[in-house]
Order: sequence, then C-alpha cells, then structure tokens
Amino acid sequence: YAQRTWASLAAMTDASSGLPADSLNADGSTSVQTSATNIGAYLWSAVAARRLRIIGRREEVARLTKTITTLEGMERYGDTGQFYNWYDHRTGAKLTSWPPDPSQDFHPILSSVDNGWLAVGLKIVARSTAGSLSRRAWRLYREMDFGFYYRPEANRVLFHYRPDDPAAS
Repeated sequence: YAQRTWASLAAMTDASSGLPADSLNADGSTSVQTSATNIGAYLWSAVAARRLRIIGRREEVARLTKTITTLEGMERYGDTGQFYNWYDHRTGAKLTSWPPDPSQDFHPILSSVDNGWLAVGLKIVARSTAGSLSRRAWRLYREMDFGFYYRPEANRVLFHYRPDDPAAS
C-alpha cells in the first residue's frame, strides 16, 4: 500500500518544480493546480518513503531540495510568509484563474488550514534532514505568521483570507 501510494505521489510530481499536482488522471495526465496542502503532504510523504526504504536518502534529498527551492521562489502574501492556496504545479506561479475553467469566477485566497498542512510538512523536513536542507525548511516554516489570521475584534481565526476583498473573508 505504501509503495503504491508513493508511486502515485511521484507520478503526480513535476520533475522541474518538485511540486505535486492536485490530481492524477487515469490516463496518467495531471491537473495544472497544486495547493499548499498537496505540497505539505508530498514533503512528509517523501520523508516517510525514505523511512520505509521505498526510496533512498539520495532520492529523498534530491526531491525535497527541488521542492524547497521552488517554495522559496513562490509568491507569498506580503510579509506574512503565507502561501496562496493554488499554484501551477509546473512552475510554482500563483494561479489567477482556475485551470479547468478559466471563465469561472476565481480569486486567489490564503487558507489557514492549507498553510497549516504545509507548515507541518516543512517542520517534518526540517527535523528529519540535515544541513542546508533542514535550515532552509526551518526558515520557510518560521516565516509563516499564523497570527495573521487572528481577528481580535471577533476573537476568531479566519479559515481563509481573500486579499482582493478583505471584507469577504
């Protein structure tokens, strides 16, 4: 089961960006989009695949390095360190239209839940690897300001935030 699960994640991951697609179709093609959750799950899955001896340390480090490098160059919201919810998995570019249907109404958002999954993946990589890879994962993790979502006037944490319309969040 673990080997097949890892094989599907590896098949969904772009060789250049190191980002997994949101979905893998029966014909082997993938969706254009990826999310912070998809990326976080890929990060911890690579660590698990190595621990289960499905992949070796060299492959784990190569895969994680590629993903971390792409994450470092991806657009984030202001100085919050928060990632947008949807990116093109081939390039890491923030999506400004929805790939399956570009005519669909679409607004880039930030999700506290999805960023939480990514933060978990980064922390697992930081704690499970060594050297510059660990330091780079820690830096991305520490830059993520989750206090950004807290609204003291309502004493609540936002599930999502839409930068182009803060009133809609």
